[in-house]
Amino acid sequence: MSIVSLFNVYECGLARLSIARRPRGGDWLIDELRALKDDDGVRILVSMLSPEEEIELDLTAEAECCE
Repeated sequence: MSIVSLFNVYECGLARLSIARRPRGGDWLIDELRALKDDDGVRILVSMLSPEEEIELDLTAEAECCE
């Protein structure tokens, strides 16, 4: 199980829609995103944070880490 907890909103067969708190930024970011992919099967991640919030929370590298 990953460090970030997923909360399922909807499931249909193998597909599911979940929400989560933001991952820890900075040095923790890559590990948390990798765990979401490897442990929880997340394949698409959508961030609703503004650019200002990304800077404040040290998540500016989130898109690059997901690639």
